[in-house]
Amino acid sequence: MSKIYLIGLPVHRYTQPMLGLGYIGSALLKNGHTIKVHDMASENAGELSQIEKEVKEFNPDYAGISVLTAQINRSAEILKHIKSINNKIVTVMGGPHVSALPEYTLNTVLHADFCIAGEGDISFPEFVKLHSANADYSAIAGLCYRKEGKAVLNKPEIIKDISTLEFPWKLLNPLNYNKGELQGYTAKRRPVVTVVSSRGCPYRCTYCAQMSVFSYQFRVRDAMNFVDEMEYLNKNFGIKEIQLADDNFTFYRDHAVKVCNEILRRKLDISWALINGVRIDKLDKELLELMKKAGCYYMAFGLEFGSPRILKLCKKGLSDEGMKVGYENVKLASKMGFITHGFFLMGYPYEQMEDMEMTAGLIKALPLDRISIGVPVPYPGSEIFNYYMEKKFKTIENINWDDYVEGNFKPIWEYLSGNVVANKIRKTYLSFYTNPFNMLRFISKLRTKEQFFATFQGFRRGLLNTFLNIYKTK
Repeated sequence: MSKIYLIGLPVHRYTQPMLGLGYIGSALLKNGHTIKVHDMASENAGELSQIEKEVKEFNPDYAGISVLTAQINRSAEILKHIKSINNKIVTVMGGPHVSALPEYTLNTVLHADFCIAGEGDISFPEFVKLHSANADYSAIAGLCYRKEGKAVLNKPEIIKDISTLEFPWKLLNPLNYNKGELQGYTAKRRPVVTVVSSRGCPYRCTYCAQMSVFSYQFRVRDAMNFVDEMEYLNKNFGIKEIQLADDNFTFYRDHAVKVCNEILRRKLDISWALINGVRIDKLDKELLELMKKAGCYYMAFGLEFGSPRILKLCKKGLSDEGMKVGYENVKLASKMGFITHGFFLMGYPYEQMEDMEMTAGLIKALPLDRISIGVPVPYPGSEIFNYYMEKKFKTIENINWDDYVEGNFKPIWEYLSGNVVANKIRKTYLSFYTNPFNMLRFISKLRTKEQFFATFQGFRRGLLNTFLNIYKTK
């Protein structure tokens, strides 16, 4: 059996578990390997000196690193350093950036021996098994390797039954993610941890690159299996709240109902929040009532744009009737006492001033407690990346991946300028967060002293960082 060192890089200032590494690590552990996870988000680590110390102490046979686009240059530096310590260590890259550009990554990151595109839960263990035996790689789904000096990619395959995957907590301690600022800083109870009950997305939003890893095939875990994980976290680590990071928890209504009923049947004393943006057209009063009864108190909505024209251009898949019903669902959720959070975008490539005004108008019209406004960024694997390749980059060699670090990317528009977009976002934020009715409604929904103070701190830090990033957009 082999010793495998897994490395995760911090996503942003918030602390979240590296679930992908946890799932892959648990799969490798099940196959009898010895695993060490260097999870930078948890340990506040990441310095080359710390990695060097761990590599020398652990002396791994393999080193795997999960990479986002903003992290690719840093990841290449880390692999180079690992190779300088022990050139015999086999290095493997995976994650969203690698999944979108596997051959290019292998050709340009010279100290990466292999790449794995897509879901690596099965592919990575299979690769280690065959590599150790010097066997043929052609049957390993998603593996990208060098053959006769060229990068060769095997077709990635999805894991059809994700309920068969091991829980990620054998190598990740969820309590490590409660030391810093949480993404959902209005957490009602602590300790809190992030989990997922599904993978994939059936929609084709042009600004999203998630399909590079998880595909367009939406899959859900068995309700019993998912609630088993909730109960495991509650009993073994004292977890009191779950942040559900699914993009489409209510897409299959029956799945959401089964999860809620199972939580109620077991009488689990656990709160949970939908932090990643529920589809507004996939809710109804009966389902909302059941979710609240089962402990859900926080709901983020993927609203994106107020302009029907832009919603169609970005292929949101939301009909006029869906918008009408969806906006009523947001109002209903707020009326029922859910903390409501709206995710919005301004500055889509073909957006005009009147489109942004419609988004600002929608924000005013809906009873939201929190809002987040971003600018669409063309990540590899998204449709708008192709637009940027044509209009801005021309060739992939012209891209500086460090520009993707939070707030640094300079977008382009057909009809707008950076100053116009940045000013509109800033004014919309100020209008929302200086509205006393919005603040009073939000405060009335806070239930614990801990939640109140965490919210205050989160607003102070989060809004300051947001405004700094907005100015970088200019």
